[in-house]
Amino acid sequence: MQVTIESVLKNKQMYNDYIQKVSQDRKQLMQKVTELRKNKQRMTDEKDIARNEFDESKLIQEINSLTNSFKSYKLTLEQLDLQQDVIEGRIDKETYAKGMNENKRAKADLSLQEELEYCENEVDKCKKALKLYTLDNDIENSTLVHHVHQALRAHGVMKKDIDYIVKDGEVLIVDEFTGRIMYGR
Repeated sequence: MQVTIESVLKNKQMYNDYIQKVSQDRKQLMQKVTELRKNKQRMTDEKDIARNEFDESKLIQEINSLTNSFKSYKLTLEQLDLQQDVIEGRIDKETYAKGMNENKRAKADLSLQEELEYCENEVDKCKKALKLYTLDNDIENSTLVHHVHQALRAHGVMKKDIDYIVKDGEVLIVDEFTGRIMYGR
């Protein structure tokens, strides 16, 4: 399929629209975080503060996700700029290939950064949920507290292919003494 200048310009417009939408959504979420922080300063009840912190951590995760989308869209725009430049004859194919390779490396780095940030945010969110549900001291939440506790333990302590394996999309625990897979646990 031949890439035309029209298709490149159309895609550039589409990604510019995406960037504008993501920027607006991010700004709105940041305003909500600011509002939560102002409200927290007036709070005295420990449960309300914990609930507020949990809500804030969820918003921050959304903001980080939008920020990464923004960065990814910007990298895609760079690719489209390179395509436009090669079509219009402003750069040669070698410069185009070099620029595309650099862009792909940047996208791979961004993907790794996204995964790390997501994990860090999930741990933070779990800690805040644990604090909130512990403060509630509710029997109904005891199972949830246990699951959050186990998730934190799994994230911080357990290692893949040593303490657990993933088989057919299912996480299976490995017995630390025998090395056998413990099905159903």
